[in-house]
Amino acid sequence: MNHYGGSVWRWTKNFTFRFQNKQWELIGMSEMNYWTNGACEDVGSAALSLDEVNFSTARMHFIRTKNDACTPYRDEWKKFIKKQNITLARFQVEKNYFPLKLDE
Repeated sequence: MNHYGGSVWRWTKNFTFRFQNKQWELIGMSEMNYWTNGACEDVGSAALSLDEVNFSTARMHFIRTKNDACTPYRDEWKKFIKKQNITLARFQVEKNYFPLKLDE
């Protein structure tokens, strides 16, 4: 399930489900915001904020780029403790399922 929007300031939200344990379960998700009108050769590099999680491996990835820079100042992976699986039947698109938050 993918969501995308914006114009100069863009955003995406992606959710990945897998049929396992006799039901559809959320196994991954990502959320990204970026600025397309920067001076970077790679459109979407300026003011990049990416959070992605893999519930199967219990790891989360964070990338941050400043407004006036084209390369990330932060790119790191963190582990988290797995909790109860999120099934499609209980899934709510507006809810925040990220297990960690990056301290800026």
